[in-house]
Amino acid sequence: MSETTDLHDRISKCNSEIETIKTDIANMEGEISTVNGKLTLMGFCKGGNDDYDVTAGSSWKMAFCNNASNKRSITGLEYTLSDSTGKNLISDLETCISNAWKMVRDLEDEIRRCQDRIAEIEAEEAQEAGR
Repeated sequence: MSETTDLHDRISKCNSEIETIKTDIANMEGEISTVNGKLTLMGFCKGGNDDYDVTAGSSWKMAFCNNASNKRSITGLEYTLSDSTGKNLISDLETCISNAWKMVRDLEDEIRRCQDRIAEIEAEEAQEAGR
C-alpha cells in the first residue's frame, strides 16, 4: 500500500470515529435531560450512589470518561437516584462530553495532518513528473 492510501484510510477511520463520538455525545446529552427530568419530577429517590453508569448504552468508550467507569446505568423508571447522585451523574456526563469533544478536535487535527501530508506527496509527485 502507498503512503497516500494509508493516509486516506486513516482519514476515513477518523471520520468514522468522529461520527461515533458525536452519536455518543447526543446519547449522553439525552441522558442528562432524562436525569434532570427525573430529578425535577421526583425530587429525589432513595438509593445508593453507585447505581448508575455513564455509558449511555454500551457504546461509550470508557477511556474518554475520567474515573466514571465504575458506575451503573440509569434505565427505566425503577432506578434509585438521590439528588446528589443525580447531580454527580450529570457532572460525570458533562465531563465525558467535554472529553469527547476534545477527542473530536484531536481527530480533526489528525485528519488535517493527513490531508497536509497527502498534499505534500502529490506536490512531490507532480514535481518529479515535471522533470
